[in-house]
Amino acid sequence: MASERNNLEISVSRFWPLAETVNLVQATLIIIGIEPQSLEHKVESMDPSERPKDYIAVRNAIVSALEENVLEGTLEKKDYSSEPRTVGYTLPRPDRYDYSLSRVKIPSLKDWMEEKGYETEVLRLPMKKRTGFRDPENDRFSLKL
Repeated sequence: MASERNNLEISVSRFWPLAETVNLVQATLIIIGIEPQSLEHKVESMDPSERPKDYIAVRNAIVSALEENVLEGTLEKKDYSSEPRTVGYTLPRPDRYDYSLSRVKIPSLKDWMEEKGYETEVLRLPMKKRTGFRDPENDRFSLKL
């Protein structure tokens, strides 16, 4: 099972920072270094022992930051109205949020992580270094080039 977890860790697309928001499942997978497209539709239904390492800890940290308005985003509650009701008692519902519908803003997530002392290269947009006449700090800079 540990080898299956290691196979999940493929390179995360460098284009995720172009999105303004991502859902909580995507954000969590990006932070732990797993490309969301490979796992986002099944990770919440996986047995907890099969989920990627640190998944629950990171997801819960994001949720608590959203609850405290430290992060910008939305938490969408799960809709249990379609579930059959039992008479006499209510079964516990471990997750009150729908993590696929809940959203977090990428710039807010990046700032929050840096504030906490963490960083991930995936959330950084690559800065293309301008050289020569294309560099605005060059004495012979030209807008036309």
